[in-house]
Amino acid sequence: MDEWWLVFVPDPERWGPLPEEGVLGVHDLPAAVAAVGLQPGDPVFVRPNFVVDPELLEFVLSP
Repeated sequence: MDEWWLVFVPDPERWGPLPEEGVLGVHDLPAAVAAVGLQPGDPVFVRPNFVVDPELLEFVLSP
């Protein structure tokens, strides 16, 4: 797979059940998203290797 993904942080009530083994190596994805400072509706850019791009994330979080 060589495509980037653009996903949006869902509203808290829309997370639904998450796998026990975690998502992309993160065991508590909602807590990790909140700790970074992302809000519902914020875009997240995911590289083809399923890693969040840190520079684009920094841009999204900037004022």
